[in-house]
Amino acid sequence: MMHDTIVALAALGVAGQVLAGALILVGVAAAAGVRAPLQAVRSALWGYELWAAFVVAAIATGGSLFFSEIAHFVPCELCWFQRICMYPLSIITLLAALAGDHRVARYLLPLPIVGAGVSVYHLLVENGVVEQATDRNERLRIVDAGITVDEDEAQPAVVTVGVLSEIYSVSGRVDM
Repeated sequence: MMHDTIVALAALGVAGQVLAGALILVGVAAAAGVRAPLQAVRSALWGYELWAAFVVAAIATGGSLFFSEIAHFVPCELCWFQRICMYPLSIITLLAALAGDHRVARYLLPLPIVGAGVSVYHLLVENGVVEQATDRNERLRIVDAGITVDEDEAQPAVVTVGVLSEIYSVSGRVDM
């Protein structure tokens, strides 16, 4: 069962990265003056922005809790900072979606923005671009079916996609 859950979470992470790449292309096209793809995405999400944000936050929260509580991966300090930014979004976006309150977006945006910043910094530390003041106690590895995935490097990338999706979903329609 644990193998299936890890595979499912990895598939969701890859799907999220593909979706984020597509949204980046839509954003670049909109900046270049081609608005049709952006209008298509907005019309598809219109009215469901908070539900989309809730789904992203719930999957990210569930995935991180699975890795720490069931798979027994000890999260590092930066992982905890990312979680601090993601966990409240699960509850708040659910309550806002149930109430249909799109005004909550202006209060939610700081959490995914800070989370994305921590996630990018985490990726820079993991890839040796930036030195962190404290060293990790241990390197965790997932070894399954002959495939070795360095969990420390994969998870920040997935979290980055999650928080960027949150930013897009929450800011899709902001009623001030």
